[in-house]
Amino acid sequence: MHTKTLFWISFFLLLFCPSWPLLFFAPYIVACSYRFGLMPTLWRTLGVSLLVNFFSSSEGFGLIALSYSLSSLLLFVHIRTFFADNWSTLPLMTYLFSLYSSLFYFLLFPIFGQSFCLTPRVMITEILLSPLSDALLAAIVLLIMQSRKKVIS
Repeated sequence: MHTKTLFWISFFLLLFCPSWPLLFFAPYIVACSYRFGLMPTLWRTLGVSLLVNFFSSSEGFGLIALSYSLSSLLLFVHIRTFFADNWSTLPLMTYLFSLYSSLFYFLLFPIFGQSFCLTPRVMITEILLSPLSDALLAAIVLLIMQSRKKVIS
């Protein structure tokens, strides 16, 4: 997986589609988890989460960074289970990253002094539909990258 290409795709999606409720950098972070070790991935995760914090109007500066970093740590548990060369790995691991990120976000939200109402609708949206949307984004990006590779070669 080309991490530079994933980074730029994620960055442009963040710039031009900021209202979409997706974790644009999730596929990039997953690809970094396979390509680099734990510490380089955590540094990249910190960098992209600060970009997300900078370009978004979300509450609690640093909440996204902490949520992404904890999700990256937890993602490394699954690296040995799912091989990087399988076409379904990027969407599946993106789903897990997004799920972990949502869970950590909800757990950390009160620590940052924010309040929220955890309703069944919010749980379905944030814990089921949002990670599925992020996995779909990863699959689409992967298909675009694969088709681009075939056109070039």
